[in-house]
Amino acid sequence: MAAIVSYRYFSKKFMDGLKHYKYSSVDTSPLANYVMKPWWEFFVKMFLPLTISANTLTFVGFLFGVSHFILIHIYDPYFKCSSANVPDTIVPDWVWLYGAVAHFLSHTLDGSDGIQARRTRTSSALGELMDHGLDSLSLTILMMTIPSLFIVATPGDLVAPEYPYVALSVTTIGFYLTHWEKYVTGILFLPWTYDIAMLTMQLLFLVTFITRDGVANMCYDLVGIEFYKVVVGGMVAGVIFSIPCTVWNIVAAKRKPTQYVKEYATLRQALRPLVPFAFMCVSYFALYWYLGALHEHPRLFLYSYGIVFSNMCTRLIVTQMCRQTFVMTNWLLIWPVLVYISVQYKLLSLYAAMWIMFSVLSVAHIHFAICLIRQYCHHLRIPCFAMRKPDP
Repeated sequence: MAAIVSYRYFSKKFMDGLKHYKYSSVDTSPLANYVMKPWWEFFVKMFLPLTISANTLTFVGFLFGVSHFILIHIYDPYFKCSSANVPDTIVPDWVWLYGAVAHFLSHTLDGSDGIQARRTRTSSALGELMDHGLDSLSLTILMMTIPSLFIVATPGDLVAPEYPYVALSVTTIGFYLTHWEKYVTGILFLPWTYDIAMLTMQLLFLVTFITRDGVANMCYDLVGIEFYKVVVGGMVAGVIFSIPCTVWNIVAAKRKPTQYVKEYATLRQALRPLVPFAFMCVSYFALYWYLGALHEHPRLFLYSYGIVFSNMCTRLIVTQMCRQTFVMTNWLLIWPVLVYISVQYKLLSLYAAMWIMFSVLSVAHIHFAICLIRQYCHHLRIPCFAMRKPDP
């Protein structure tokens, strides 16, 4: 068993770049600096003992989000709860209350882990990997609640699966561009939209618990637009707003280059991570457009998309930490192509092909995550969850 989870996805020479790594970030968000960070610091000092590791906070916070995601899947496996005409499939109100609490705790623990690491003097590259790696998967978990969250005001209508697909696509684009920006500049410019989005979703869960479809009906009566369209439109606008900021930061880094930018941020290096990401987006769009996979099996489609994205983004994070060239090949990217070929040539039904893809991708990504964490622990000579001696 130990041999199965001891596979090394990156060579020792590749990982040796970690010895030069130092976390660098810029956060100019007023919400983060004047509201969230004071709350996180208070939470850490008041409720967290020094015996709890930062990585434990990260993982427990992730599990809170997963637990709500599982409940939504149990009560609404086919995205039918958005119709007021299907009362038997409505998610119980207590699930939305739990969602507000669970995602509040998840957000709090996610913001507190870095403070706890600095407080206990146990900051490490492993902590950043777990924090941002799990965040890349949490995006899918959060976006998958959209079809169940909003009761459509127009009788008989459902939230079309295109809306969670758009929401997931734009949020993954924004997340990936943030880490691509760090890959190019060496600095993580934390987006303003993250805390806004998390607090907005928590508020929507709470309002849904209190009023159920009251907000949706009020929005439709006032402006004639479904509330979920307003929310998804806000997500799109947020990502569009962040793109010029990313371009500006990269241009500024090029004008006054640091040693990192001079050595690693050539044009060829900078463009490499964008190629497989574009391939992933195009291949899944082909499954949606030509095979109708999104309408036939929306959860399998979106789950698979999120898993491939998380795997690719984690590889980008590791590559930047180790100051290496991004490897564009990733065998997980071939699976949408295999599904397309197998269905087009009638080798498999769409249902069977989607289930096979989802199963393989899930097992592969879990294996990748476990092996990568073990490799980091071995290379840095630190435990994952147990507390260690503080750094001098």
